Amino acid sequence: MKKKYYNNGCSFSYGTRIGEPHQFVWCNQIGEHFEHSVNEAVPAGSNHRAVRRSIEFLSQVDDPTEWVATLQLTNPERSEFVETNSGYWIGLCNENSVHDDQAFQNAGVDMANLHHSSPHALAARMLTRTETANMIETLMLVHAYKSFCESRGVEYLITAMSSRCMPQRFLENPKYIEDNPFEPNLITIQGLIDSLPQERFTHTISEIVQPHVLIPGKDLHPNKKGHTIFARYIHSVMKRMKWIGDQ
Repeated sequence: MKKKYYNNGCSFSYGTRIGEPHQFVWCNQIGEHFEHSVNEAVPAGSNHRAVRRSIEFLSQVDDPTEWVATLQLTNPERSEFVETNSGYWIGLCNENSVHDDQAFQNAGVDMANLHHSSPHALAARMLTRTETANMIETLMLVHAYKSFCESRGVEYLITAMSSRCMPQRFLENPKYIEDNPFEPNLITIQGLIDSLPQERFTHTISEIVQPHVLIPGKDLHPNKKGHTIFARYIHSVMKRMKWIGDQ
């Protein structure tokens, strides 16, 4: 059995209200089965942030082999950039710049520089990142996370907010078929998907929790019951992997 647990993701692992992570979210419920747990998910978090912060955290633990980690993927369109004067990372989500737990206003971020640079970062992202580019970039992030965990002996599972965020489902996205007929891109995406270890991927949160969401048809974040249902599902996967007991 493993002793310690780590998670990163977006509001589907944190909760929708800013402040302390909701205690009933699925990953906090999973954490109760370990001696020690850490949840670094944040609302509006990107895959870039989740992978970067996971590697940052797990690189500093005393014994990586004691840890089980979950990575909850989110919308591939999200990203992040550096506020150059302070060095803090700033998230990009839905045409807005967002601060995570390391980049609140009192953490040394140069707000004048941020206000100047964030519109340019957002514009560059919107103008240059196609659906295809987002898919390939996300797959490369996932491969980096996989390689890191395997090299350090960290046991890991990867889930996602919804099916459109799950790498194995990328080529089911109709926008790809309609807008990106360029054959080499298809070959690259398929090759990156085929080389992923399928046993490390779970069903997505949205698939498991339906219809237990906050507002059906509008706000698809899990409600309290939905988080409990997903926690039970992840517990069953971890139990099958022999990382967790029956308690």
